[in-house]
Amino acid sequence: MITDGFHAGLREKREGVEMRKTVLMSGILIYLYSAKNRDNQEILSVE
Repeated sequence: MITDGFHAGLREKREGVEMRKTVLMSGILIYLYSAKNRDNQEILSVE
């Protein structure tokens, strides 16, 4: 019984870590994407 709770806790903890990683990765991707768009707009305005 105790081990079931322990394993459930571990699984929740691991899912939480995965969730944070996913959020972090999507945040980085959004940042890179917006930075790329800014560069493109600057290039267009220079031409």
